[in-house]
Amino acid sequence: MIHVSFDPQDPPDDPPPGADPSYWRVAVRLFRDHSPPSDAGPGPTPCRQCNQPWPCAARRAAERGLIGALRVGRRNARRPNRGRWGDGAGGAARRGTGWDDPR
Repeated sequence: MIHVSFDPQDPPDDPPPGADPSYWRVAVRLFRDHSPPSDAGPGPTPCRQCNQPWPCAARRAAERGLIGALRVGRRNARRPNRGRWGDGAGGAARRGTGWDDPR
């Protein structure tokens, strides 16, 4: 279980200390947009934004984004993948791309 310094059911609009402000605000916006309708009755509930079964994929991504925004500023946090597909050592990551083609 992850312990956070905010209410996970109602995260604040302003980022907590140490969080990446831009990352946080995007995640909070997505979190609020993808929520169940206020008049949801019993049974399966659709997301009010995308009409997918709730919690939808966007809501789950928003929840992970809130945690990710907290980790960005931490010194020992795992660095985010910035578009790197592989470690550069194996050919599998580059196979079919034409890079380092020995011909």
